[in-house]
Amino acid sequence: MAEGIPNTALLEQIRGKCHEDPLSGCWNYTLSANNSGYANTRRFGLSLGGNSEMVQGSRLAYTALRGAIAEDHEVDHLCKNKRCLNPHHLEAVTPSVNRQRNRIAPPHPLTSWLFPSPRVDVPMWSSTCFVFSASTAST
Repeated sequence: MAEGIPNTALLEQIRGKCHEDPLSGCWNYTLSANNSGYANTRRFGLSLGGNSEMVQGSRLAYTALRGAIAEDHEVDHLCKNKRCLNPHHLEAVTPSVNRQRNRIAPPHPLTSWLFPSPRVDVPMWSSTCFVFSASTAST
């Protein structure tokens, strides 16, 4: 595949193995998943070159639309749905950015309206002790 030119045939194959959620736009992969819950699929030599091998579905979907992923990058699901293969919900980022987003980031705008954050007690530091203060996530 030439850089920047989408592989529409591969995207259609991927989409055909997914159930599209009409609210979020996620393409939920209906076949196998790995132990962490991410979609697993088989990459065939005819699709992207090379031998047939098991790959993470999000990497295959991202590559089919946007081209190669840098060696030091991984795919972040902006929608926070591990089984989503919609390439518009995926972004190639460094591992540290991906970990930071998953640890502290609020839901992405694609799905924040659909899954509002619940009220959470957040520990806050006081000069005398640890206190818990109720907070709500802004949307």
